[in-house]
Amino acid sequence: MDTLTQLRQNHLLAALPGAVLKRWRPLLEPIDLPLGHVLYEAGTTLS
Repeated sequence: MDTLTQLRQNHLLAALPGAVLKRWRPLLEPIDLPLGHVLYEAGTTLS
């Protein structure tokens, strides 16, 4: 993840405790998702 500003704009990441975010931050990378893109359909098996 490039900047602290990007982290703060992500509501899920912003809700994490600071210690957790500090551990995860080096592992994060930004991706672009089009509006309406489905990551997972309910009931399908993940591979």
